[in-house]
Order: sequence, then structure tokens, then C-alpha cells
Amino acid sequence: MTVNHAWTGSGPRFELNWAGRAWICDVAATAPGLWPVDVACGPLLALDGVSTPGRTETALNGNTLEKAEIVQGRLEANYAPEGWGGLRVRAAWTPRADGSIDLETQATASSVGELREFEVYVASRFVDNGGGRRRVWVEPRDSRSAGLSYDGREGDARGWTTLPPLEPSGRLAPRILPSPWSEAERYVELAHRDDVARRVVFSSRMSSLGHATRYAFFGHDLERGVVVRGRLRAFWLTGADFEARALEELDRFLSEPPPLGP
Repeated sequence: MTVNHAWTGSGPRFELNWAGRAWICDVAATAPGLWPVDVACGPLLALDGVSTPGRTETALNGNTLEKAEIVQGRLEANYAPEGWGGLRVRAAWTPRADGSIDLETQATASSVGELREFEVYVASRFVDNGGGRRRVWVEPRDSRSAGLSYDGREGDARGWTTLPPLEPSGRLAPRILPSPWSEAERYVELAHRDDVARRVVFSSRMSSLGHATRYAFFGHDLERGVVVRGRLRAFWLTGADFEARALEELDRFLSEPPPLGP
């Protein structure tokens, strides 16, 4: 698998070749992320909102976009939603030489005591699950994070299933999904357990492709002077032994130093 390392476009719509397919990222869309041009699926690696107890908004979109540019091969978009304590969110989609793409999310704020247990949502969808019956599974980082699903930010979450928190030394397992193009291909996402408070999986009862995955990054109080960053890595595998190969990639991912950035 290869990646064209040069994003093209002048904004807000950018294009990229990923795994031999053409993708579009519109950083001013309702949920900025990657859309394939040849199949009804997506977006992947998409900004899906921000939340605190009792409040969730899709606040990262064209209405709050401050700037978007290509910087040293990565696509950066900066958002400044009003009414969120001086919140600033920077998203950067970075193609890598190994065929993967990293989405790094950074958040800062100018307020004190306003953004409690703050989360940034990043989601990948293969179809829209909104109209049918679905099951919802929550993988929490710890017991404190498990409670975030029931503090009002998710609305009515009574039918959700929350799994036991990760062990202190546990890892967030790779998310491996079937490809909409080929039965011999899988889409894989990797994240560090320290970055993600909750991973929420929406699974359709009707279709093997009827699923969405949402990562709730951070889950910490965000105060003036604090910078939080998290990464999500995505790639495609073809052939066989998907789980074993994804676990090998997870080992490499977790061994890398955390993103420092400017």
C-alpha cells in the first residue's frame, strides 16, 4: 500500500490518494474527515464534536473553522467554537510512508473551571446507522471514564452496554472492520489507551457493514495553560492473518514517542 504524500487543494476541500483510491477531506464539512470518491462510505477519521457533562455539540465544522493549510505534508485545520471557554482544537491528518494515516487532535482552552471531563469525538462510519435498530458498546479506559456515558452528554444511554474497564496495563485492541471494496481487505484503527477515555461502537443489527466507531479523546478537565494531544492511526490490510498483523502494528504504534508538535 502506498500513500501520495502531497495533499492537493487550497481549502476547504483537499484531496489525497490513499491505498490506491482517491479520497476527499472537506475541513468545512459538518464532520470533517476522509470520504472515498467511488463508494458510499465514510467519513473516516472524522471530527465528530466536543462534549462535557450534559452537553455535546458538533462544534468542529465550517462555522468554527479558523484556518486550514498543508504544513510539511500534513493537512492541518484549526477550529474555535464559541461558547466553549476559549476552546481551540487543531486536527492534523498526516500520511505516513508505511501506508497509514495519523489523525492527531490537539485541544487548548483559555478558561478555568469550565471544561470539565472534556472530550473530543473522532468517528469513522461505513454507513449511516441513525435510522435503524442498533447495539451500542462502550469500551472505557477506567471506571471514571465509564461513567461519562451516563452524565448526560450522550442523551438517553440506557440501552448501551458498557464493558469492564481496561486493566491498568491493558491496551485498547485494534479495531478491525471489513472493507466495502473487498472481502480480502480490512480497515484497521489503532489508538493509545491513555488518549481515549471511551471507544463507542455502534453496530447495526442488519448489516455487517452497518457500523460506526467513535473515539472520545481525553476525558480530562481542560484548563488554561494545558495542552492535550491524542492520535488515531488508520490503515488497510489485504491478504490474511488480519488480527495478528494488526497486533504487530499496534506494538509498533505504542512504542513510538508521543506527539510533541509545535
